[in-house]
Amino acid sequence: TFTPWLLQEPSTTTTPTVCVTECYSNVLFLPGFEASRLYRPDYNGGTDLLWEPTSDSDAEDLFLTEQGVSVNNDIHAKDLIDEAYNISLPVFNIYKSFLMDLNAWKNTEHLIADYSAIPYDWRFAPQDILLRGTKTGDNISYIGTSVNPYIKSELARLVESSKTGKVTIIAHSNGGLIAKMLLKQLEDANDPLLAKIDTLILVATPQVGTPQAMGGLL
Repeated sequence: TFTPWLLQEPSTTTTPTVCVTECYSNVLFLPGFEASRLYRPDYNGGTDLLWEPTSDSDAEDLFLTEQGVSVNNDIHAKDLIDEAYNISLPVFNIYKSFLMDLNAWKNTEHLIADYSAIPYDWRFAPQDILLRGTKTGDNISYIGTSVNPYIKSELARLVESSKTGKVTIIAHSNGGLIAKMLLKQLEDANDPLLAKIDTLILVATPQVGTPQAMGGLL
């Protein structure tokens, strides 16, 4: 049947070059503030978990100077906080169920080809986080600039294997501010990666700051 709003009828013989079934983009997940675990080497050749802290000294190791520089230069991020403990509940689900969903979408349901749940050093500003991120093994250091910043490199990596050739970014809270800054940087640089972002999903991101919280504090 002729379709009047098309300039020409679509070809019925051309072989599709893109995904036509189960076309789901890969997922890049940016967690919220204080939701990435931070570590530093201990004195026995192992690793000391600083966040979540178990003592005052753990928190003190995370201090920044007045210039916003980390007092310790060997701190790194490695994983997200899946569960936390509090007084009312023995175990509080932070991201555990969502991380399980991502894993199932990739490895069980095969809806997506890949995903990346990105830990970052939330002590720093979004623009600094996007300029940093050097991965060594499983550890990611956000201290000092990087020639291949981790978040952008993960975005590019996910594009390569995506069924749609694009990536959906899901960001929670402070992660949303990082995601918006990422898009702005890509736009300013005319980076072709910008066109590879399928959808941006923001969950509880403080779009205009936190005026109610500030009012409460005042």
